[in-house]
Amino acid sequence: MAHQVKLVDKAWTRSTCIYNFNYITRYLTLHNLFCFHVFNRFLRELARLKVNSSSGDRELADWLKTLGPEYPQYMHNLIHCGIDLNLLPFVNDEHLCNDAGITNGVHRMKILKAVRPMGK
Repeated sequence: MAHQVKLVDKAWTRSTCIYNFNYITRYLTLHNLFCFHVFNRFLRELARLKVNSSSGDRELADWLKTLGPEYPQYMHNLIHCGIDLNLLPFVNDEHLCNDAGITNGVHRMKILKAVRPMGK
């Protein structure tokens, strides 16, 4: 009799494991599908934001290249502190030094000299 109980216990345990495995698989599939859709939506939004901002970034990078080959290094700093081509005519030496972190005084002077005609 004890042997039969073990067989029943083994059968019950095996079927429970199969049921749990199927349940967990279904749950994880649905969960992963949900996560996939959320992640996919996030990527689409990120791409949309990148498309909207990258044209201004490219224009700023192109403009900095016209000043010289060493000036594009400041693009990230300018963008990071919120300066784009539209705002550039209104910056001063203090903004470039303190906010954008452009420590080279000659570079700041050249940027300001090139920017002034844009503000007219």
